[in-house]
Amino acid sequence: MRGAPLARLEVLHRDQLVGEFRIDTGRTIIGRTPDNDVQIQSRFVSRHHAQVVSDQQQSVLEDLNSTNGVFIRAQRVKQQALADGDIIQIGEHKLLYRDMRGAIAHQLATDDDDDEDDDLDDDADSEEADDELDEAIGEKER
Repeated sequence: MRGAPLARLEVLHRDQLVGEFRIDTGRTIIGRTPDNDVQIQSRFVSRHHAQVVSDQQQSVLEDLNSTNGVFIRAQRVKQQALADGDIIQIGEHKLLYRDMRGAIAHQLATDDDDDEDDDLDDDADSEEADDELDEAIGEKER
């Protein structure tokens, strides 16, 4: 069983979503042939066009000496650290990069906050019970 992905790529052709691919630690290879992690069947895409190398901190896009290049923000790049929302242009396809690391950290923080809220609720319940007990004892002593 795999854990949560570090990121994902949403592949679009003519602005229509045609695929989604998870990015895990290590290399994710993008190209035209079936042996790639992300296969894009297009004559404008090289057999092994580019790769995304990811670790716990970042993902880096690298052109694998493709014929038609890799573009981010209309600039041809050989190697580029990716940021959430970057659009990678490969041939006629756009790949929207979505960094999931922040979502994972946010979920973990939210889970921790929920635990703290539970503790606060427990404390409030304990105080109410103590108050009720004090009142009951006070009535008995009268």
